[in-house]
Amino acid sequence: MKTLRDERRGAMSVDADGLTIWRGGQAHAIPWAKIATITATRADAFLGDVIGVAVEAEGGLTGFASEHDPEWPALVAGIARHLAGSLPYARWALGLVAGHRTSITVYRKGECPDPGDC
Repeated sequence: MKTLRDERRGAMSVDADGLTIWRGGQAHAIPWAKIATITATRADAFLGDVIGVAVEAEGGLTGFASEHDPEWPALVAGIARHLAGSLPYARWALGLVAGHRTSITVYRKGECPDPGDC
């Protein structure tokens, strides 16, 4: 059973086939090939910053995970493994924390954020 917080953020689970995003009381299976955009964010929190990832699938379904959510390690690994052309984790995490940016595009279907990485 998903909590209200999980429902609001669009909690995710991750596997080799893609993501499952919970919205509207339902689980929506999203294959990796149907991911449209991934944006990494940094938000000020009470005791430091929190890094998160917003995922948008084709059709507009969205999900969000922060570095404190249980799906974080699998999501970060899955992005690197299944989304060719995605910005490497070390680059976007460092860019958010040390670069003082509040958001970075990690992946956009059909585009390469840094041609040196594609």
